Amino acid sequence: MSEKNLADTILKTNLEAAKEIAYQLRLRNIGGIIIIDFIDMERDGDREKFTSPGGGHQEDRQKTNIFKISDLGLWK
Repeated sequence: MSEKNLADTILKTNLEAAKEIAYQLRLRNIGGIIIIDFIDMERDGDREKFTSPGGGHQEDRQKTNIFKISDLGLWK
């Protein structure tokens, strides 16, 4: 498996997980500060795709804040 395929798989997995997590949080009416440990993404472009607008959170009427991922893998 090449590095590009691995990075693409990691991005796809993280995006699918984020969508499902958002769905489950809404379904179960869970709020507050939520910390999620996603698979590390090496490419900066993937991190930008992951945090860019366009996710399912726009459909939600509740206030949503999405922060960038720091170099340590934490949200800023």
